[in-house]
Amino acid sequence: MERTARLFGPLAFGLLVTLLALPGCEQADPNSVEYQIQQLKEKKTKASIMKLGDMKAKEAVEPLMAAYDEGRFRGDIIAALAQIGDTKATPTMIAAIGDKSEKEAARLAGTTLLEWGTGEGNTDALLAVLQDPSAPNENKYSALQVLAEYPDPKAAPALLRTLKADPDIQPIAMAGLAADALGKLKVEKAVGQLVRCLWLDDALGRNAVAECRRALARIGPAAVPTLIKTIERKNRVVEKRAIKLKFDKGGIVEAKAAEVLFDQPSPDAVDALITSMTTIEEMPPSVANNPQKAQAFVMGGVQRVISSAKALAAVGDARAVKPMLEVAGDKERPLEHKLAAVQQLAFLGSPEAVGGLLDILDADVNQYDPVSQGFRLQAALAAANLVPASDKRAVAKLEKQIADIEKQTKAWIEDNEEKIGKVENPKLKEGLQADIKGWNAQLENFAEVGAKLAVIKECDDQIACYAGKVSDPSVAVQLLAAYRLSNAKEGDRAAAREAQIKGIDAIIAKEKLTIDDPVVLNVLMFGLARTADGATAPKVAELQKKAKARGESEKNKVFQGAMKGAAYTLDLIAGSAAHR
Repeated sequence: MERTARLFGPLAFGLLVTLLALPGCEQADPNSVEYQIQQLKEKKTKASIMKLGDMKAKEAVEPLMAAYDEGRFRGDIIAALAQIGDTKATPTMIAAIGDKSEKEAARLAGTTLLEWGTGEGNTDALLAVLQDPSAPNENKYSALQVLAEYPDPKAAPALLRTLKADPDIQPIAMAGLAADALGKLKVEKAVGQLVRCLWLDDALGRNAVAECRRALARIGPAAVPTLIKTIERKNRVVEKRAIKLKFDKGGIVEAKAAEVLFDQPSPDAVDALITSMTTIEEMPPSVANNPQKAQAFVMGGVQRVISSAKALAAVGDARAVKPMLEVAGDKERPLEHKLAAVQQLAFLGSPEAVGGLLDILDADVNQYDPVSQGFRLQAALAAANLVPASDKRAVAKLEKQIADIEKQTKAWIEDNEEKIGKVENPKLKEGLQADIKGWNAQLENFAEVGAKLAVIKECDDQIACYAGKVSDPSVAVQLLAAYRLSNAKEGDRAAAREAQIKGIDAIIAKEKLTIDDPVVLNVLMFGLARTADGATAPKVAELQKKAKARGESEKNKVFQGAMKGAAYTLDLIAGSAAHR
């Protein structure tokens, strides 16, 4: 027996070595997907979950989903599934949005579904979260994100409740998402709350104005009556909040309502907008005694005039010409009011304004008053953008006025040059040289008026000719073309739209933008807002995507902001145009 044991020992050892050498008995590689999946199934280790996420192992999606259902390390599982990026995990992401114990996982699940584009068809589950009073805001926010991307009519009541909520209790960003969804659904019942939203902000000063304004544009003409009531100061909900927060004086209410009426130009709003633009509000003593409040009051009044004039220009109704000219010619008005009236007359597009603008050019200006000289220049540019080629008398008068102004300005330059030779005070010389520099700049600007008049004679009133000038090397000519296209008559609007879309597209795609490009872009977009219809709304939406992408890729901060602003404006245009 003892001998047998001694013989068995070496034999057993050799057999063990042989067995270990066989392929089927190799130890699993800890760095393999198979090993980590096995660890996940057997031990549910956090390390395995994270490792599978890092490995982006699609084979692990179903085991991870099963592990999520069993209830451990749910936050880590959602993170791993988001890393892997397989849309098969969509049901688990939806479940995570409803998991009140994992707020951060709910947030990640919402953004992941948006990236994957797979949130559609889950309205019931998302509404359950939104309607649960005990659900954390993070979960509700994620549910709203998905509903805003994939709105469903049956979610409208819950979305309205979210929009109505007090921003001191519910994050204002949630109201913005609800507004987005309601706008896409074109829920007319939401108009009142969307208008109220224009004056909402939370304790940190954040607001959802952009989303609510866009929603109103998408809902369309149904919003106009409420906006008119608001600008007439008859909206009880808005007035109550304005009085409570003390923004009921100075024009802030009218300015915001006018901005949104700009998106939905309606002849019904003309009278209310004219009243808003022409009203001069007296500053209350309680405001006048507080410098900060007084400044806000003045700025609110300026914005009211600017926004009302812009909205009137968008409508393009000739009823606005006379009151605009009265504001422009009122010597008691602030310069900002007068400039707004003159500049928006060019956008409004009525030749009836030309005579009044030429009268402004006839007024004498002081040699050393750059303010009145600058105002005169704006009147000349507006007149050139408006004057019809067929009105030969007006064209001739404008040409003579420009020639006289240039002659006068050159005389001022000669006068100062003579004075420089006679004075010894360095500061006085410096001032005289600064005046000469300013006058030379004015000569360049008035030369732009001459360039516009030359094109007017060439193109006459032919829209096709102006369409070809959108890409002209001269910025002055580009702007003239953009203004003329915006005022195209019904029979010419298709050609105008095509040129506007092409011009906007070219600027967005331009390799290197210049400081003048955003100016031309804004005029082209104004014109497109007027000429676009339902058939062209998809093309406008495509432009919006391009502008957004350019804004995200642009390195220059100024142009980055311009492109992001253009993307938002084009979004508004697309929403409004869909109703025509």
